[in-house]
Amino acid sequence: MFHGLSRRTLNALIIGCLLVITAINLSELNKEDTPLEPIKAAPLPDTGWRSWQTREGALGILQTTASDSVSIIIRSGDETLAELNLPVSDWASNLTSGLPEISDAQPAVTAIRGPLSEDELLQIAAYLSDHLTLEPPSAGYDSCQQQFPAAALWLNRQQGAEPFTLLNPVPTEAGLSWPDREQWQTFRSEELKTLRRQWLSDTGAIDIALDLAYHRAPDNYLERLYNDLATAQKSAPHNLVECLSGTVTAGHE
Repeated sequence: MFHGLSRRTLNALIIGCLLVITAINLSELNKEDTPLEPIKAAPLPDTGWRSWQTREGALGILQTTASDSVSIIIRSGDETLAELNLPVSDWASNLTSGLPEISDAQPAVTAIRGPLSEDELLQIAAYLSDHLTLEPPSAGYDSCQQQFPAAALWLNRQQGAEPFTLLNPVPTEAGLSWPDREQWQTFRSEELKTLRRQWLSDTGAIDIALDLAYHRAPDNYLERLYNDLATAQKSAPHNLVECLSGTVTAGHE
């Protein structure tokens, strides 16, 4: 095929081919390192859930909503300890007669919602705090998890944990497979859709709000997570693990 070409011409062809191959490889490398564009996502709506804390330290969430009953959920981690639906017309007496016994003191949070004023919902919260042996959860997200919420969600997914679980034990780089550009883009896009869909669902919003309350997340953590999913780059999980590795003994905020 190359019969009759001079050595100089053959060398030039070989060098040209090598340059083309190098250019292709560099192009692919540069593409992998190119920052991802922010994902356009509509803001999360305010569903009306509010956090509360009693003088005894009991934690929970409440929501004034149009309904024909007062709903109460008491949850410890992933376990539901009690669930009540009280008629609006006589919620007080039904609460006192239908309150379950929870014998062992354990950390828990409570969700209360119904067509009552915030003061009335807080009265229910105070009553539950006085009559049940519930303790406030002690641990909260540390500064690293608060700084890299999208990466924290990714690590929990990788480890098969619930999405808002504390990163405990602290993950290390050993055994972790970092996402490439396409994998991280897919993760961001899918989690944004999932988070929004759950937050717009009554049961999904309660689950999210209870999880965040149980882990003592800052009031704006969900919004920060949502915004971080739209903008975080693929280096975020690695940055989070590095941050955690440097603050293992720093405690929680």
